[in-house]
Amino acid sequence: MDEKSKKRLDNILKKEKDAVTPVEFVFLHSRSSYLTPEEHEYFLGSEKKETSYQELQKKAKELGLKYVGVSKDQLSAAISKAENAKTR
Repeated sequence: MDEKSKKRLDNILKKEKDAVTPVEFVFLHSRSSYLTPEEHEYFLGSEKKETSYQELQKKAKELGLKYVGVSKDQLSAAISKAENAKTR
């Protein structure tokens, strides 16, 4: 994992479970192999909290990204990329 992603993961893991945003949850889920078993259970549990397509569209719109006619995976990737660019 690159240094920027590692810092982002560390910042998310410092939060309370209820404070994690849908986009951060997608980030955690996509990097679940880096979590300890305890972190995985705490944040992801046995049931998966899926970020809805509508939630991703709303976030993409807030970030000024294309949000209509885009797949859920493309939205997640674009949002993650845009948020990474904001933290630079």
